[in-house]
Amino acid sequence: MNEWDRRAFAIAPLLLAMGACQQTEVQRIEGTVHLLNIEGGCWVIETAEGRVQPLDLPQQYQREGLAVAARVRDVKDVLTSCQAGTLKQIEKIEERK
Repeated sequence: MNEWDRRAFAIAPLLLAMGACQQTEVQRIEGTVHLLNIEGGCWVIETAEGRVQPLDLPQQYQREGLAVAARVRDVKDVLTSCQAGTLKQIEKIEERK
């Protein structure tokens, strides 16, 4: 193992710990999926509390007017071209009946 490999190996746990510290609490949301005509199209979920912009909305849920329930986390230090709502990462999502 060369010197660079040893250094990278030594700081890996520190980087993982830093990432873990930035984890946010999981929140449950319910809302309706909409496609906004911004910057070529942005998918959002309209909730009673406001608009959520998921960074990773699965394709099968990208349907206008679809009622969904999801577990999400806040996303920090990320910008998107849409800036159409509170940025969230989806932990789990399902269609509401």
